[in-house]
Amino acid sequence: MNGGEVWTTRGELLLRQSIQHDDVEKIISQFERLDSHFWLVSDQGVFQRQLPDNYQEHEWIKFGFDILDEKLRDEAARYFSAIQTLELTNSSPTNIEINKRGTHKRQAIEYLLESRHLDFSQVMAVGDSMNDIKMIEHAGFGVAMGNAQAEVKEKARFVTTRFDEDGAALAIEKMLSGDF
Repeated sequence: MNGGEVWTTRGELLLRQSIQHDDVEKIISQFERLDSHFWLVSDQGVFQRQLPDNYQEHEWIKFGFDILDEKLRDEAARYFSAIQTLELTNSSPTNIEINKRGTHKRQAIEYLLESRHLDFSQVMAVGDSMNDIKMIEHAGFGVAMGNAQAEVKEKARFVTTRFDEDGAALAIEKMLSGDF
């Protein structure tokens, strides 16, 4: 959820970053115009291409749109970017992911590190998309997957192999062996 929630391994919620209700309405107003595959994540579950009837009772954490038409995707990105309380990113070149402003994976990791009196320099972050770039840039050792978007590769300290070639495992093995 791009850092929208942080949980313990025991199932305890530590942090939730919810989108403001008036911003939810602005996002929902675009569903019909965008006419694309969309997914929604709230405190009550994940929804695909459907908005629950009781959506006002949910805390919305993330909205995602997969928009194949580049012109329409650019228009949608401009619309959502103009809403100052939203954070936009993507997990593929054709989608837009929307969270509350300031919500991203780096922020979630920082939250955990601060609570444990650790530093981001002690973190190895691995990713492939723009929703990973802030944590990769800030980590002590940022790794881009071989299949990563070009900008992610540019920001990473190391580029490993593709996800389907065990790239994350290779990066971890290299880190543990001190080969960096």
